[in-house]
Amino acid sequence: MKKYLLVLAVLPMFSFAAQSLDELKTDHPSMCQDIKQEDGYYGDMECAGRLLDDSETKLTTRVAQIRAELKKTHAGLYQDAFERDQQSWEAYRKNRCAYVAIGVDEQSNHYAYRIALCSASENYKRLATLKGEPSVS
Repeated sequence: MKKYLLVLAVLPMFSFAAQSLDELKTDHPSMCQDIKQEDGYYGDMECAGRLLDDSETKLTTRVAQIRAELKKTHAGLYQDAFERDQQSWEAYRKNRCAYVAIGVDEQSNHYAYRIALCSASENYKRLATLKGEPSVS
């Protein structure tokens, strides 16, 4: 009985800490609409890969837009501050997703799936954060 209580007590520490695939599919329905339930785990992996590709493309485009705007209108201090912010966020995403995938064999498909899903989730969150940027007055 004590073993079961211990397992239940520590289980939340090992749960997937990023958005779930279902949440991301709901937020971005066109990305995986052709993948069927019968496709199972491999379909989920395909969907996570598509979400990652989509989020990376959108984020790369958005960051380039912000850089161009800052270069055109607010060179110097604002550009430097944005670059530091972006580098800090990239380090955060890397560490966050490493945490989410901890304990999973790095050579496994499941590790790649977790990293892709976490990275996509964090990329979409970053896109939401960057909406309306650059925030200079």
